[in-house]
Formats: sequence, structure tokens, C-alpha cells
Amino acid sequence: MATQGSGDTFRQFAAIAFFLAPLGTAIAPQITTIFLPLVVVVLILAAMWHGPRWKDSISKSPALAACLSFSLYTFLNATWSWDPVVGLAKAALLLGLILAILLVSAAIGALNERQDRAFGGAFTVGAVFAIVYLLVEIATDSAITRGAYNAFPALRPEDTKRIELAGNVVTSVKLNTLNQGVAIAMLNLWPALLMVSRMVGKGHVYNMIALILVGTAFVVVASEHSSSQVALVGSAVVFALAWTWNRFVIRMLAAFWCLAFLLVLPASFLAHDAGLQNHPSMPFSFKARVVLWNSAAEKTLEHPWLGIGVNSMREISEATQAALTPAQKEALRERKRHGDPTISRMPAHHGHSLFLQTWYELGGIGAALLALAGALVVLRAETMPKDVQPYAAAAFTTFALIAAFAWGMWQAWWMCAIGLLALYLCLGRQRSVSPADPQDASL
Repeated sequence: MATQGSGDTFRQFAAIAFFLAPLGTAIAPQITTIFLPLVVVVLILAAMWHGPRWKDSISKSPALAACLSFSLYTFLNATWSWDPVVGLAKAALLLGLILAILLVSAAIGALNERQDRAFGGAFTVGAVFAIVYLLVEIATDSAITRGAYNAFPALRPEDTKRIELAGNVVTSVKLNTLNQGVAIAMLNLWPALLMVSRMVGKGHVYNMIALILVGTAFVVVASEHSSSQVALVGSAVVFALAWTWNRFVIRMLAAFWCLAFLLVLPASFLAHDAGLQNHPSMPFSFKARVVLWNSAAEKTLEHPWLGIGVNSMREISEATQAALTPAQKEALRERKRHGDPTISRMPAHHGHSLFLQTWYELGGIGAALLALAGALVVLRAETMPKDVQPYAAAAFTTFALIAAFAWGMWQAWWMCAIGLLALYLCLGRQRSVSPADPQDASL
């Protein structure tokens, strides 16, 4: 039997981990790969503190079966990828994330009220500090990052395209360097609001919600991350609608998720045929994406059912870049400086779209399996307490909209960031003020 003192010490250590997770990952998003396993272990140890019966509540559902089916297919698909070893490693990471979230969902159910408040409160404070950090960086031309780069040159990125140097001194850091941190803050938004809504005294709830919402909105709008800006607006609309029509909105989200897989190929062709890549009012990043999406869609039709294999886009891109001569590389940089979007016809590291990359690498079979898995995961929100469902719907919308336009689906930091989002939602739903609908229990 653990002593009271040791229990208090562990709870304090765990609270520190939950405080550092949202803050640390906003500062250095790549360390989501460290914080996800850390908080998973912390939660499982906290559950074990109360005995082994927590494992009895591990949920088995159609959503879990669909996720595992998709995961198993990625292992098969990886065998014909450009680099099967790397492909199998990505498939293993995906399976690990699914199993980790499964265990965490059960472990969180075993937490007592003191643990729940301590962990949730620490996460919320950490999320607020993350917002403050990003606000300071935006307002001061990344003064903290510049100071770190100058004090510790080893921290500087190998690719210096996002920093300006005067001799050996970093004088400026481009705003888009914060894009990954901004996306982390956006992913933290709805879990943080959920925890505040049930942990803070009623007299302070609205003040805290306003602080987090306005702070996050300012960070996102002031940034250069268009995907997070789209996610901010889209998730806010979904939250407002789900507050009144929760079941309808959740089911529509599941339907739109599936439609995105059905329509991504024709949409890619239509956008290019409409000449959006040449439209003067469009930013260069969007023009380049239109060219990239059209090129990837064309190549998808060469392997429509099975795809080219897990993570093959990155492997092909790196091999192509390595084969270029210095003169060819300089010519590409010159074309980019002149805003030529057709450089995106070069093999890209990823598709800048979860839906398109799934088709290209995993084929129609992989797209169908992921569409089904995602839809069933969304529908699981109906089993949550009613007051939690709008937050869950908004959080899923945030993920889906960022994934639709931003990073590659196999980037480890991004996969772990999604895992942390799911974990935070599980923690936030623990203390509810309303039950789920009885008719939803069968999902």
C-alpha cells in the first residue's frame, strides 16, 4: 500500500508533467514525441496507484476495431513502400498511439478527484503559459528564440532559410518559424476550455474562458499559419452549432470526414483546371499547394488501389533532392524567390493534405479504412456527457482542418500532437455535469 506522502509526491510530479506538456510542445513542437509517452506513463502509474482493476474498463468498440484494422493495413502497405524499414516504423508508431490512447482512456477513469483536478489544472495553466510565450514571440520578433540561438548556436536549424544572420549573430527569425507552435496552441484550445468550464468556480469561468479564447485567437490571427486560422473559425462554428444540436453536428462531422476522402481527388483537379495557381490574389503558399495537389492526384491514379507505400512521398523527395546538382538546387531556389508555384511539381516531402496523402500512399483501400475509422471515432463523441460533446466536436474539427492543409500524416511530432489532443480530451471529460444519452451507449 502506498503511503499518503508518496502519493502526494507522485501527484506533484505528475502535475509538473502536465504543466510542461502544453508549454514545452508549444516552444519546441518536435518534443511531442517525448511528452506523449511521458504523460501516458504518468496516467497509467496514477491508475495503478488504485489497484489493477482499472484495466477492466478498457473499452472495446467498433471505433477501436476500425482503427486497428487501418493500423494493420499500414503494416502491409509498408512492405511495398519506397523504404520498407521506415514505413514499418511509421506503422508501428501509429499502432503505438492507438494502444496508448486506449490504455489512457481506461486509466483516466480510475483517477480520483484530487488527481483529476491537479492534472487538469496543471495542463490548463501550461496552456495559458504557452499562449503567453507565443504572444511574446510574435510581439518581439521571436526575441526568446533569437536569444536561444545566439547563446547556444547548436540549437540553430541546419536550414537557415528562416533566420537572418549578421556574421555569426542571428538578427531575425521569420514569423512562420512559429507555425508548428501555433498549431499546438490551437490543438490545446478546446481541451483547455473544457477543463476550465468544469474546474474553475462559477464566478471565474467566463473570465478564464475569455482569456484563453481571446489569447489563442490573437496568436493564431497574428501568425502566418493559415491552416490554424481556418481551424479557429471552423471549430468555433462547429462548437456553437454543437452546443444546441450536438447529435446532428457530430453525425454531420462524420459524414463530412468521409466526403473529404471521396472529393479530394476531383477537387484537386478542379482547383488546378480553374487556374487558381495563377490567380494574383492568392498567396504563394496556396498557389504552390494547388500545383502540388494536382500533381499528387495525377500520380495517385497510377496506383489507385494500393498506393505507393507508407511515407514514400518523403523518401522519393529526399532521393530526388540528393540527386540534384548545386546548380539545379540554386535554380529551384531562384524560381521560388520569384514566386513560381510550378516548383511544386518536384516530388514533395508530403501532400500538405491528410486526405490526398492517404490516397497517394495508401491507395483507395487505405482511404476507405481511414474514412471509416475517423467516422466511427467522431461518432464515439455521442457517448460522452452532453456538456463535453461540443468541445470534442470542435477539437476534432481543429485536427481535421489543420490536417487537410498542413503537415505530412507520418511526421512523428504531428502524430504525437494528435495523440496528446486525444489524451487531453479524455482527461477533460472525466468530471462531467451531465450524462450521455442512454441510446448512445451501444456505439
